[in-house]
Amino acid sequence: MRKHLIYFLIGLISIVGYSQGLNNQQQIDSVDIKNSFSLLGIEIFKFPVNTKEEYNINYIIEEYKNGILKREINYLNLLKKKKLPGYVLNSLLVKSNFNKWFRIYFKTEDDKKNIQLLLQLGDNLKNKLDFSFDEEKYGTRAFAVLDNKIVNKKAPLAIWYAKNNVKAIEHCPGDKTVEEISLLYDHIIVVYIELIKP
Repeated sequence: MRKHLIYFLIGLISIVGYSQGLNNQQQIDSVDIKNSFSLLGIEIFKFPVNTKEEYNINYIIEEYKNGILKREINYLNLLKKKKLPGYVLNSLLVKSNFNKWFRIYFKTEDDKKNIQLLLQLGDNLKNKLDFSFDEEKYGTRAFAVLDNKIVNKKAPLAIWYAKNNVKAIEHCPGDKTVEEISLLYDHIIVVYIELIKP
């Protein structure tokens, strides 16, 4: 059922002039698309990346459980170790005057207790990761807007956070560090970006 709904949604997005079914000829708009993604458990974050110089743009993902770092994924390190089949080291290299979107997708599947995380920068490296969870309530939020001041320093962009034994999840504070946030929730997944001069 969920897979069929995904195919249906892709079809809707690909046809701009698509109208709804029998006896309901109103065109689908951005509100309908947003609500459809919500039904699928998909959250989308987009950040403009505009560089005046040449950089390696690194993705870093950290997973914390009960305040303890359990998993860290550093894409530049993986490329250096040749652990990303189909990609080479310069897959993260962007030239000067680069102007693209960095896209982050969280897809939370309640029935499977699974989180799919998809990352893509322009037409460059795209990769999907899977995480499991057992918390009851969860949410997502963005942290910051990218700018060229973030150089040789990893900056958190988006977070998935979850907690048990609560009626509703509290909104994640944007003015605290990742380490502080990791103590507020039972489980968090953080996506960072890092601009590194080659």
